[in-house]
Amino acid sequence: MNKLMIAATLALTMGAYVNAQQGGCEYEPTPKNCALVYNFALNAKTTAAKGKNVKGGFCEYDEFLCWRVKGKQNLKGFVAYCGCDCDGVQSDAIISLWNQKAKTIWFLEDAFTFNTFWRIGGPSLSKSTLMELEWVIGEGQLVGQGYGTWNANAGRLQKANGVFIGYFPAPEFANKKAKEDDDCWCVPGVWICDEGWGYDEAVEATIAFGNWNMTYNANASVRFANYGELPYPNWFWNFW
Repeated sequence: MNKLMIAATLALTMGAYVNAQQGGCEYEPTPKNCALVYNFALNAKTTAAKGKNVKGGFCEYDEFLCWRVKGKQNLKGFVAYCGCDCDGVQSDAIISLWNQKAKTIWFLEDAFTFNTFWRIGGPSLSKSTLMELEWVIGEGQLVGQGYGTWNANAGRLQKANGVFIGYFPAPEFANKKAKEDDDCWCVPGVWICDEGWGYDEAVEATIAFGNWNMTYNANASVRFANYGELPYPNWFWNFW
């Protein structure tokens, strides 16, 4: 995963189309002016971090504790592929996801790959059919499975939903009331059997699982194909 959990400072509204900064159609029309963009949502159960200043003073290392609790993340964004061929969308798509409420970025044009992309239902290939799907983000941080609907008339995956499992970055806690902000954050450690508290292991990842869904976005697909624009929120690119 790259550029994860970038804290946002602006609270602007969603919905603007922003020129693609990486990859994408690069402002050039695609063959037959065709691209695929899907609205994508991920509702995850994962861990969050809590903490406290033990002595009530400055947040020095031995005075500040944090620990993990059950939490959740509701992410939204898109999957995009600059083209409409069946093979390409399976191997060359990208995904961007963010938490709109917290204004944090979780995935930024990471690789989105279908390991399974099968049409399985119905006696005729000329009609819309049921699909079996399995996808992977990046090098396997998240793996999702589910069912989809193949639109035979348009020759594309129309919509899908299912479950996923994997890992998110370890949660971090920052004490907003602290006198010294730089010292008042921590990553909760984890107890590893007889090895004791593992702080190095804690920064690696935390479990994540839940539900996902994706739906073809016709308007966004046309804009991406013709103008190289992707449906990022207005606040998204103000961090670069």
